[in-house]
Amino acid sequence: MKYQEFIPNNLLRPYIDRYFFMVADHCIEDSVQLHLPPNGTSGLLLQFGDFYKVTNRIHQMDKLPNVYIMGQPSECFTVELSGKFEIIGVHFTPTGLHRMFSLPIHEFTDHGADADQLLGKSVNQIGEQLWDCSETSKKVAKLEAYFLRHLTRSQKPVKTADIAVDRILKMGGQVEITRLAKQLKVSRRTLERHFFRSVGLYPKQFSQIARLNHFFKLSRNQPDFCWHDLIHACGYFDQSHFIRNFQSFMGQNPTQYWEKLNQQDNIKKSVSFSCRGITAGTRK
Repeated sequence: MKYQEFIPNNLLRPYIDRYFFMVADHCIEDSVQLHLPPNGTSGLLLQFGDFYKVTNRIHQMDKLPNVYIMGQPSECFTVELSGKFEIIGVHFTPTGLHRMFSLPIHEFTDHGADADQLLGKSVNQIGEQLWDCSETSKKVAKLEAYFLRHLTRSQKPVKTADIAVDRILKMGGQVEITRLAKQLKVSRRTLERHFFRSVGLYPKQFSQIARLNHFFKLSRNQPDFCWHDLIHACGYFDQSHFIRNFQSFMGQNPTQYWEKLNQQDNIKKSVSFSCRGITAGTRK
């Protein structure tokens, strides 16, 4: 399985965090399950070849449309892959999908929707163009052109939710929401309402996900990490607090998760992107 990532051009950075390409050009006979944590992003996914399914505690999507919108996940979800396929994904910034397309993103939290019903037939046309294109760099160029056309028609100004997202990410999720609302000169209730409409999650949920992804980032950069040091660095009160928080999002404790991840040595490089999450500083 081959996995690649590409960073969008500067005009699109406030809206799109990255593109990814995942290809299995040889048939995967035994299905592979990837248990992926929520990472603070919604996405547009285009798939070609054999279909795969996505499952979480609430929904099971057995046969996904070729082009679909995936809303913000609020918990761990499972992707089951098999056969031969190519998946092209667009990770939007937390508010990027709402800002670019004015979608009611909160309606798609934890599940997906057929993209052409939300974005029109042009999104299927770009899917067909990508399918006909053999070079990855040209596929990225076609994606960029598609989004830039929409950007010129629908660019939205920075709002309270965008600033709140940026501050939460810069603090690694260690933010007290009432204090953040005061800094932004709005009530907590107003901040929650705007945030939910733009991101699909409430600020407290998002900050907990940002902190969990900060933990994943630190653990990835320090292969021989000390649990105690990382837990403290990420602002958890103690180990039991971290385990409860981890289990609430992942549906399993940290030891169980790492054991399963270690069993997937052959696809670790493809999985690692899911533990990275979004980064701060893309707002304009």
